Amino acid sequence: MPSKAFLRALDPQTEQDLFQEAFNWRKSPRRDRVAFEVFAANDPRQIVMGLFDGEDFLAVYVFYQMSTDTWDCHFTSRRDAPKDLVWAAGRQLVMFFTENNLNLHAVVPQRNKPLCRWVASVGLRVVGTQQSGGQNDTDSGSVSATRKPFLEFRSWVNANRPFGQETGK
Repeated sequence: MPSKAFLRALDPQTEQDLFQEAFNWRKSPRRDRVAFEVFAANDPRQIVMGLFDGEDFLAVYVFYQMSTDTWDCHFTSRRDAPKDLVWAAGRQLVMFFTENNLNLHAVVPQRNKPLCRWVASVGLRVVGTQQSGGQNDTDSGSVSATRKPFLEFRSWVNANRPFGQETGK
């Protein structure tokens, strides 16, 4: 990353303005979108990292602890954010988790080919498909046949333990 670009943890108690800005980067009303109250919650199981280039707030990466060693990951960025910078910062965060023996989990729309390729390029592997957006899907009814599938990705930092047998579940 260029020398003026940096990542830092965001505090939901003191930086609600940054959480609101990042939340508003996705303007479209999506059924799989998490509510703002959840996104900006002061939850000890959630880590939110912001990407800045000097004073410019470019992206946010959200990690939610699913079990002792598995974290669900999400990100969003400004439309005009330099893609190479956003990807490099994401890759740096993925490396941090895997170097600390922590698994990552992501659910990506199958139609988003560039994001699927990037997620695979940083070491997460496809482990299945879903018809909904995952745990944050707000559709409580049955899944419509017209909904597009999502790919489920996982990192595998502990190859000796089969998928689904994380500690702390």
